[in-house]
Amino acid sequence: MEKTKIGEVIGLLAVVAGLVFVGLEIRQNNRLAEAEAYLDIGAMTADNWFRYAREPEYNLVYRQSFAGDDEWWAGLSAETTAQLASDMQGAVRHYETIYLLVDLGVLDEIALTRLGWDAFGDLPSVRRLWPCLYISSDDVRARLTRNWEDVPTLPSSLDETLRAFGDCSVQSMH
Repeated sequence: MEKTKIGEVIGLLAVVAGLVFVGLEIRQNNRLAEAEAYLDIGAMTADNWFRYAREPEYNLVYRQSFAGDDEWWAGLSAETTAQLASDMQGAVRHYETIYLLVDLGVLDEIALTRLGWDAFGDLPSVRRLWPCLYISSDDVRARLTRNWEDVPTLPSSLDETLRAFGDCSVQSMH
């Protein structure tokens, strides 16, 4: 009888040790996934800035778009406006990727701050180009506009966005 109890205790200890091992493995895998996400997002962000550095004329326009007033925006060519709108759409995808990783629990909420994306929706250029953007998630749309007093209607489908983008001119953004 005592041998049976000793066997049960040893079996129980083996199960507990196995569960602890599995828990540690899961934690390590989660930390690895988080580190890989940070590396990938950092690389995407760096690639964007390196591209801007190689295109100094556009880099200046891009940076000015963060604070440009109505007169500055009115002076942009249709091509530059379209380039800014395309660039902003890419930035929105970047933001959506980070938000998805936060939503899935791969990254903590603080990741948006650590990666420099927490105030993205507050950039004047985001608001200015808003009619030209397609944002696939209501959660992302709400997060980007959380500090806005009035939120313009966004196209509800990609087709509507493409039509709006075709009409996306400097005049339509005033």
